[in-house]
Amino acid sequence: MVLIFSLTGCTSKEAKKVIEDIDALGEITLDSYSLLQEVNNEYDSLSEKDRESVKNKDVLEAANERYDILTYEDLDRRIESTCVDVTSEALPEFKALLAEYENLDESGKEYITNIEMLL
Repeated sequence: MVLIFSLTGCTSKEAKKVIEDIDALGEITLDSYSLLQEVNNEYDSLSEKDRESVKNKDVLEAANERYDILTYEDLDRRIESTCVDVTSEALPEFKALLAEYENLDESGKEYITNIEMLL
């Protein structure tokens, strides 16, 4: 019984806060960027030992992945909607969208189905 108590008491208060913050993430939306950055920064600032005690890190990884997918899908929608209304005023937006696409890694580019509309 003493051993169980001592093992459960090993998690630092910083690691406990990260665990609680991960549990509190909720539904990930495009508005979740700041919250995810905050929790990721908290996790990254932990010592290696404390990181090992964060047993819900997979939830944080899934939240980051979900956010990335949402941003890729959003970019794809914005490309499509911009290309529907082609005017000379849209040229700066075309260039901005193309630059945003070019900054994606290869896995992100796979989600963009409308890039040919910009080219």
